[in-house]
Amino acid sequence: RELAKQIHEQVLALGTSLRVKSCLAIGGMDMTVQACELSNKPHVVVATPGRLGALLRGPNPPILRNIKYVVLDEADRLLHAKSGFEGDVAEILLHGTTRKTGSDSSVGNDDDDHTLRERRGNCQTLLFSATLTRSLESLEEMAGAGLGRLPLKKFVLNGNEGDGKKRKKNKDDEGSSESDSEDDEIESIPKIPPGLKQEYVFMPSHVRDAYLITAVRHLMSNGGRSGGRMVDRNDASGWNNTTDNAVFSDDEESGKKKAKSAIIFVSTCERTAHISGVLTELGVNNVALHSLLSQNRRLASLAKFKSQQVRVMIATDVASRGLDIPTVDLVLNCELPRRAVDYIHRVGRTARAGRRGRAVSLVCERDVALVHACEKMSGREMEKCNDITDDMAVKLLGPVSKAARLTKMKLADIGFDELVKKMKERKARDRKQRQRAERALNRVAKKAKTSGGK
Repeated sequence: RELAKQIHEQVLALGTSLRVKSCLAIGGMDMTVQACELSNKPHVVVATPGRLGALLRGPNPPILRNIKYVVLDEADRLLHAKSGFEGDVAEILLHGTTRKTGSDSSVGNDDDDHTLRERRGNCQTLLFSATLTRSLESLEEMAGAGLGRLPLKKFVLNGNEGDGKKRKKNKDDEGSSESDSEDDEIESIPKIPPGLKQEYVFMPSHVRDAYLITAVRHLMSNGGRSGGRMVDRNDASGWNNTTDNAVFSDDEESGKKKAKSAIIFVSTCERTAHISGVLTELGVNNVALHSLLSQNRRLASLAKFKSQQVRVMIATDVASRGLDIPTVDLVLNCELPRRAVDYIHRVGRTARAGRRGRAVSLVCERDVALVHACEKMSGREMEKCNDITDDMAVKLLGPVSKAARLTKMKLADIGFDELVKKMKERKARDRKQRQRAERALNRVAKKAKTSGGK
């Protein structure tokens, strides 16, 4: 949603002189207003698949027969086998790239499920992705097997296509297990920015929060807090009760300049709220970005971070793709992602457009395999971060533990646990529905294969 909002703003900025009209259709906003805007036939429609698919399935679907271009950004995510976007993307492509045949439209049958459709020749489909995954490779193979009926051209920007294809498919790959296709591992090694420095901090898993707060305090100027050094507030945790202000200054003699803006990536919404609350208790102004927030709060948090009112943002992987915030010069991975391709997108939030950046990952004894996977994906080894030591983290164990207890009580008071429970139940229902649909499709395919053999 935040990426769609960013693209919508860029379209309006670039198309002002041409009086370009753009419509934004994303979840969490008023669907009736979006349907009215679509009925006015804007020049550009920027939408998330879920909301546009819901509008197309509604009682008064927007007319898309005049569309010239259908663009799928982050195509590797949208076309993933179990992304959850399958039905919505299919609905969008059905209405955007095809039209009803003349014979069926004359009959007056308005039910799209029973209406024959043909592909429009004047509509072009564009797929954009920073990572070439197996799903995109499969799409390329299917297009080649179409013998010209599905023409596909591939363009590689800022890279060498010959170097990009790191591994070729062989017979063993064709017989790979279902788990391999589920992981959708990358088929090529992407080129991470040369100005990006990757580092890791090895620590025990049960004191992860203390090491994270230590990293924020010592890797960011002024300890991650807004204002000058004298704007210290006395909180109950003891975080700000220090006279050693030198730790917050930039080490100009050693040439190490501390970060002014940082994104902290965590694995779940619960962890996002917890880390945000701990930092707030310790006097560090921050914003949180996760899927349990309302859309207005999500946009407000991102706007505050972009305008540098707040210099620390804690986010889940909803902020890992596409967001362009040039001021970010530090990415902290509180937990490494389960899929190595997500690591590439996370660290890509810094060192953008030729700038320098730093990515520091907290690694425990159970994350060694994930570190090797991320190093293989990026094509570069992580260096050990010598700026964070065990002694630094030990000094903050007491304040961080106290802040964590206060945060837990505050989250319980506002009913955050109930929101998490409802989200997990909804995801479980969606997963069961998707599994039932897959089983039904497998039965139909098996029946068709059996009848065809006879």
